[in-house]
Amino acid sequence: MKIHHKYLYNHIHFKNNTAMKLLLRFLLMVLIALLILPMANAQTVSFTYNGFNFVTNGSNTVTLSGGTGLTYYLDIYFDIPAIAHHIYTTTSDKGTVIEHDDPYTVTKVSDYAFWNRNFTSLTIPNTVTDIGSHAFGCENSGYISPRTLLILPESLTSIGSSAFRYRRFNGQLKIPEKVTTIKDSVFKNCSGFTGPLIIPESVTSIGNCAFTDCSGFTGSLIIPNSESIGFSAFAGCNGLTDSLIIGNGVTSISSGAFLGCRFTSLKLGESLKEIGTCAFKDCSKLKGALVIPNSVTDITFGAFTNCSGFSSLKLGDSVTFIGESAFEGCSGFTGPLTIPDQVTTIDNLAFKGCSGFTGPLTIGNSVTNIREHAFKNCSGFTSLILPKSVTVIGGEAFEGCSGFTGLLTIPNSVTDIAGGVFAGCSGFTGSLTIPNSVTNIGFGAFEGCSGFTGSLTIPNSVTNIGNRAFDGCSGFTGSLTIPDKVTDISFNTFRGCSRFTGPLTIPDKVTSIGFGAFEGCSGFTGTLTIGSSVTTIHESAFKGCSGFTSLIIPYMVSNISNYAFQNCTGLKEIHNRNMDPKSVYLDGTAFDSETLTNCVLYVPAGTISLYRSCNGWKNFVHIVEEEHEGVVGDLTGDGVVDVDDLNFIINIMIHKN
Repeated sequence: MKIHHKYLYNHIHFKNNTAMKLLLRFLLMVLIALLILPMANAQTVSFTYNGFNFVTNGSNTVTLSGGTGLTYYLDIYFDIPAIAHHIYTTTSDKGTVIEHDDPYTVTKVSDYAFWNRNFTSLTIPNTVTDIGSHAFGCENSGYISPRTLLILPESLTSIGSSAFRYRRFNGQLKIPEKVTTIKDSVFKNCSGFTGPLIIPESVTSIGNCAFTDCSGFTGSLIIPNSESIGFSAFAGCNGLTDSLIIGNGVTSISSGAFLGCRFTSLKLGESLKEIGTCAFKDCSKLKGALVIPNSVTDITFGAFTNCSGFSSLKLGDSVTFIGESAFEGCSGFTGPLTIPDQVTTIDNLAFKGCSGFTGPLTIGNSVTNIREHAFKNCSGFTSLILPKSVTVIGGEAFEGCSGFTGLLTIPNSVTDIAGGVFAGCSGFTGSLTIPNSVTNIGFGAFEGCSGFTGSLTIPNSVTNIGNRAFDGCSGFTGSLTIPDKVTDISFNTFRGCSRFTGPLTIPDKVTSIGFGAFEGCSGFTGTLTIGSSVTTIHESAFKGCSGFTSLIIPYMVSNISNYAFQNCTGLKEIHNRNMDPKSVYLDGTAFDSETLTNCVLYVPAGTISLYRSCNGWKNFVHIVEEEHEGVVGDLTGDGVVDVDDLNFIINIMIHKN
């Protein structure tokens, strides 16, 4: 019923302002009383009962905040009373004692209520709905813990972080169906639990380290609806030895969630998007097919490292990134491998040691980066096609993939062939053409690729060829042309390439020829021309190059090391352009005795006496002077008259003086 204010005005007549003031004062007092009364009723009171401390919550409920519990000899019983009758409370204002006849109900255990306390048994009444963080836990295993069954009441809706951490309960753990979140470290290191662990469908989140090292759980584990599984949530639960089923409600598995577990089968839900770092690392007992759902976009660092029991792998179509060591050591995978077209990066060590794969390796058309060691020692693959999208192939990416056969085609988008990238890929056949986009061929890039049977083409764009780059590539045939921009030929670069034929010219920009650079290249024939800028020919550089018949040594050479031309038994003539033999260190073993005896050493006109009296050179039996054919005034033999020729004359004058 609504009463209009005009009605009140017409029927209540105030004769003076004093009456109105009295009425307003009375109404104000009533209002204040109404506000204060609930506050008085809601006053919290602390009290102790049966060895436990309580704080009232109002509405006849209390929170258990601590206490000593009931002690019987050496045993401490935490038998928490559900109802406390006839509690005497004291009001704070006047100090009077008031008897409370209504029962109090325990609904909550406060944070840290019994943290780091020794006790031998625990009973939680079925009125409790909330257990606070660290309520019954302890910081390590040194505290006395109950060896009894932990019964969590069905009334329970919330369990705080570390609530039972490090306690040694036994028997099966049943999580009430009203619980929605299993928080961080709730049951961490509760190693006494046995039997299966059942996660209710009500649980939507499992926190970090929630069950870490609960090694007593056995059987299978089903996680139906938990949207996220925190890091190390089940790490060390190595008693779970049957199947692991990740339900369709799970979208994220965090780092190390199942690290070291011994499950024998794995099913991933169709809503899963992220598999965290080392999520299943060292789960070596997993068997059967590993199917990555189409919902997954990223497979991060170490996700399945050393899961050696899987027999096959199927990557979902939505995967865009395969992280470092994601499948490293998964040696049980068999059959072919297809990298989906959405993948752009295959990170370091991603499939290293997956030696069981057989058949073709198909890399998707969107891949731009294949990083270091990505497929190292995947020796079972039989073919490789690199897509045109690839721009970077990291060091040792395919090292040891000895099963590859057929031609190797490197896309024009690649600018750098990193160290060891195809080392040991001995099954490739046919010719090898380095694309014009490449500027660097790294150390050991094709070391041991003995199956190539055709020519080797290195474009003029290449400025560096690393040590051992083609070491042991014994099948290459035809001539070898080294690009003009190369400045250094490092050690063992072409060692053992025994089927190259024809003459060899070292470019004029090369300053050093490393030890063993062409050792064992016995197929070369004709003339070996050393470039005009070479100063040092290192140990065994041309050892065993028995097919050369002629050698031209330019003026700039100042050091010919031991065994540099040992066993070059085909040499008939050596043309040394240096006017002053003393400026060149010639090791006594640089040429073998057969060469010193049978080969003719040609020296510049007017220098024969210098050579016959110079250590090393004088060991040649046949020394003959010759006029150098070329540009007049070109004393260094580089085809031009320049400051080098002037320096040449100055050096001769210095040595004569």
